Amino acid sequence: MKHKNDILYILALILLVMLYLISSTDLFYKEQETDIHQISVILNETSDVIFENIKLGMKQVDKEWTTEVNIVTLYEANHAEQQMKLVEREITNGAEAIILFPVDAELTKEYLIQENWNIPIICVGTYLPEQVVDVWIHGDELARVQELGRKIIEDNLRFIYTIAPRIERSNVNQRLKGLKEVLEENNVGVECLYYETEEELITLLRELNDKETETGLVALDTMTLNLLMTQYRTLEDQNLYIYGIGYTSSLLSDVEKGLIQALSLHNDYDLGYLSLASAVALLRHEKVAYDQKVIGGLITKDNIYGTFYEKILFPIH
Repeated sequence: MKHKNDILYILALILLVMLYLISSTDLFYKEQETDIHQISVILNETSDVIFENIKLGMKQVDKEWTTEVNIVTLYEANHAEQQMKLVEREITNGAEAIILFPVDAELTKEYLIQENWNIPIICVGTYLPEQVVDVWIHGDELARVQELGRKIIEDNLRFIYTIAPRIERSNVNQRLKGLKEVLEENNVGVECLYYETEEELITLLRELNDKETETGLVALDTMTLNLLMTQYRTLEDQNLYIYGIGYTSSLLSDVEKGLIQALSLHNDYDLGYLSLASAVALLRHEKVAYDQKVIGGLITKDNIYGTFYEKILFPIH
């Protein structure tokens, strides 16, 4: 009996040693270590409401690679200096890569050259050169405004106003230049309006809405269009032909109701996916193309639920 107990004791001891080896070494089991990439997304707005599909695209990347994404909004609208301070704060707090939606192209360029942060910088929308950022992801600004211009011509308007914030954004400048070219070639007059505060924007809206002649208004960025429509929906008389860049669920509803004639958009889901996927790839020391372009199109009341646009507007969650 004693001999049997000794054997059992030895077997138990061997089992304990094996369990120790399994738990403390990779001799029998190797735990897969997963790198969690800390990436900060710094927006150019005070709210992320117009970025919903961009965030959905980023979530898809998160299913494929483990990331810790911090989405940062501005405290004040169109405040470029504040955005640069947020970039510095995020890097100081451990961000390994920055996805940036620049407020002001020139100021951002100067800041990034001066600081020379040694981490991947992904620029979305506004153009920044390859010497300053690693990746530039954007839509085809010229094509989108040419299509928007053709829609304005089809609507038989002879004069339109454009409106945008008084800041330096290369994509907004490209939209204005391209739109003016196609309209003026077809004898449609264009006047460019700028604003610095929301109060100025509302004043301009009311003045244009009170004009006795048919008046077209093109908002050259989504934030401006969102602010405009928030006020325009409350007006008793709604006399404008409104066109714009970008979309939100409320703006799409305005298209359905006929308050907005057309929205020029690009695939925000792809913007989100490509920006975060590019950041992760760079952190994994993979080669990534600098210039990446996403598709887009023109939404009207007649095509809003077409198959092509449905995939852009309502991507799978």
